[in-house]
Amino acid sequence: MYPKLAAKWGTLIYFGSSFADFTVQRPGVSEKYKIFISMIFPSVATARACKNVSMIEYSTGGSGLDWWNLTVPYNEYQVINYFYTMIWGFWLHLIIGLYFERFGGLVSWW
Repeated sequence: MYPKLAAKWGTLIYFGSSFADFTVQRPGVSEKYKIFISMIFPSVATARACKNVSMIEYSTGGSGLDWWNLTVPYNEYQVINYFYTMIWGFWLHLIIGLYFERFGGLVSWW
């Protein structure tokens, strides 16, 4: 029963994060909103940071990613936010996973 349940949740999380990334990738969405959505779905932070890193790496005469351009905003997102979001996401999903391992899910706890 649990592998099927994990597969269903994994599919929902994947498509939910894809939809969330689709909503925040437009120019004009505030950085605070992008960070908030990234806290729920860390894959959104990965997508936003990859776009910024590719802009930095492949611009004409680009110096590459270094300490000086981690905080340069591009499309209302800074690469430094990715690292904070990944630390947050690791601990959040670890706690949720340990909770489900211990109690079996919300239905059995309820």
